[in-house]
Amino acid sequence: MTPIELLDETVEYYKTHKRGLKPCAGKYSTTQCVYFYRNAKCAVGRCMINPKKFKNVIATASEVFDGYNIETILKPEYVNIDRDVFYDLQQLHDKDEYWIETKRGNKLTREGIEQYNTLKQAFKKYEN
Repeated sequence: MTPIELLDETVEYYKTHKRGLKPCAGKYSTTQCVYFYRNAKCAVGRCMINPKKFKNVIATASEVFDGYNIETILKPEYVNIDRDVFYDLQQLHDKDEYWIETKRGNKLTREGIEQYNTLKQAFKKYEN
């Protein structure tokens, strides 16, 4: 899987799923996330083999990746994706101003679409 495919897959996923706990907008740092909470997964959590292992874990993606062997926490299709891509993807997931919550799931706001396009352009460097 390429980073752009992961980006597209993530946006599609959140059209029909909850974004999970959003501590990032509250008392936690904007780079921290809860990977699995009440059956909802964050952008990195949904790529994990066993996100329940990280239930209620509040950490940055880089803290999680530094603490574990990537092959033991990510599903095989995501293992070769650069860690910076996951960091950027998590930022897209975390920011409330990028999403409108609907009864079915979520959709990107105008700001979210702009960020999506920015990430899509940035992720092209990983395509070669």
